Amino acid sequence: MLDEIDFKGATPSLGEHAPPRLMIQNVDVSIRPEIILKGVGKSEKLLAGALKLHFPRTFALGTSAGYVSALLQEYTKAYLANDGEAFGPYCFVIDIGSKTICAGVKATAARMKDIEAACRNIAGLWPTITSND
Repeated sequence: MLDEIDFKGATPSLGEHAPPRLMIQNVDVSIRPEIILKGVGKSEKLLAGALKLHFPRTFALGTSAGYVSALLQEYTKAYLANDGEAFGPYCFVIDIGSKTICAGVKATAARMKDIEAACRNIAGLWPTITSND
């Protein structure tokens, strides 16, 4: 499977063991990409991205991989901006269990709105959760 991966001219390197997190609607979200990709696009434009490996125990990612890709792009914008512009095709997911490579998504706005809504719900519910729940 790994020999099928097209890094699209990018150079891979290992991601940080304890990278910074994204704050989304007052929820601390851990992205923790396993591989960072850096490359050069048209007109010598620096490009960057982050790759996530999914090791499922019970389920494949399926359409959720698009949401992971959107989060990887947000992570890249926030923490890899000095390495280049966030490039969707460099922000993809490899689902090890289903042996699927999920391409990086181009459209992230609607997915990020869904993620922000979910984080708002989490932030609202979190104070009501007790240790007895």
